[in-house]
Amino acid sequence: MKTTAKFISASLATLLVSASAVTAFAAETKDITVSLRIEGVDSCVLYDNYEIPQGSTAADLIQYADKLSDDVTVTGAENNYITDALQKKRRYIVNSVSPNVGVGDYTLSDNDTVVLYYGDFPCLLPQIDTSALNSDGKISFNAESTTYDSDWKPTVSTVAIADMTVTFDGHTYTTDENGTISLSKADFTSGEHSVQVEKKNSNGAPAVLRYADDFTVNIARENTINVNLRIEGPEACYLNDTFEIAKDSNVGQLISYADEVSDDIEVVGADAGYISEVNGIAAGSFGGWDGWYYAVNSVVPNVGVSGYTLNNNDTVVLYYGEYPCYLPIADTSLLTSEGKITFTAKATFGDAVLPIDNMTVYFDGKVYKTDYNGVVVIDEDQLTFGNHSLQVEKYGYSGAPAVLRYADDYTVFVDTKIVNDVNLDGKADINDVTAIQTYLSNYKNISEEQVRIADVNKDGKVDVNDVTALQTILSGETE
Repeated sequence: MKTTAKFISASLATLLVSASAVTAFAAETKDITVSLRIEGVDSCVLYDNYEIPQGSTAADLIQYADKLSDDVTVTGAENNYITDALQKKRRYIVNSVSPNVGVGDYTLSDNDTVVLYYGDFPCLLPQIDTSALNSDGKISFNAESTTYDSDWKPTVSTVAIADMTVTFDGHTYTTDENGTISLSKADFTSGEHSVQVEKKNSNGAPAVLRYADDFTVNIARENTINVNLRIEGPEACYLNDTFEIAKDSNVGQLISYADEVSDDIEVVGADAGYISEVNGIAAGSFGGWDGWYYAVNSVVPNVGVSGYTLNNNDTVVLYYGEYPCYLPIADTSLLTSEGKITFTAKATFGDAVLPIDNMTVYFDGKVYKTDYNGVVVIDEDQLTFGNHSLQVEKYGYSGAPAVLRYADDYTVFVDTKIVNDVNLDGKADINDVTAIQTYLSNYKNISEEQVRIADVNKDGKVDVNDVTALQTILSGETE
């Protein structure tokens, strides 16, 4: 993170002949804020903001940064030409433009950006063209290049920067003859992305100026949707991620895309409309009607993967199981009060809801077994306020899964047992009103659980209205 340092430059201060002159100068001079970045041969060695007096030069800025920082040693700023900074010859730009004067002759303005850099001659200043980024995933790089005729008359032209290394979110590309890279599908996603460039000549000197380490580009892809895909194998989750795909894509196209960009899965059949194998697990591996099935938003469609068109924020689960493989529904309405969770599933045909018996349930890692009615009773010592992990497991006669596991981050919530018991003393009374009032007076901090309870009217905040609501309840005027 860049910081801001403040100074009155030594070169200016030497012009002042007395302490009173220093005071007068400081009173009359306004400060400006300037950014300084120093790029070495291979990396950035300094990147900071500085507050300096109005009228300061680039040399004043560099000398001050040299005095403040242990990371650089600069020679020559006082003589208007940087000859040595970390033992390297230097050039500089201000606001992406190369001045035609030395560092001691360039007067800085507020919010200027100065870059002191080492490079070959000429060292190109790469400009980034993202006009085709959102639509095609392409980025182009060019720079102004100056050539001279026999009379040393300059001609400036814009040239593509070919054969330059571009690092995009840590992935490496090389620009083509047009100075362009095409992002992979995995990198072509909406959001902020880091970009860095590098090119060196045969002598090892930089041929282009690197970007600042915090340089980013934004991608806002057109006509796309975001869909979550989870792939559950017979014993473990293979993948759980959100993918940005083209609008109107089907489930098969989603799975094919995930297969292409992820190193965690290898899918057979998505392009043909029938998933026959994932990560070496083929349909029928357990000798029965077991195979790969899918659900969208917890519902099993009656069409193949290529026949289901997805919508934004859909949740897709591709899972291996026997037939039928049930999708368990956890009813936690009695969890807080009685410690009970009831598991049911919709029947394969019709609208009947069936209990799931003899299913292994993991509550915060502790093992339980559902009874004939699909119920488990959680031990009282586990019923603490907050979220708790929940996982299920059941295998059929063939050995294939008979129920779909929950996502690994699935949780259930245990609330407080006694309603309006703000002070957690086992009863709701006038002392709980006092507890809310004390909290609102900032005399006492209370826990997350108590804050939740103190929101008596459930409007998402704790205020005097909750005091009134609890007083009304305790008076018997309402429940």
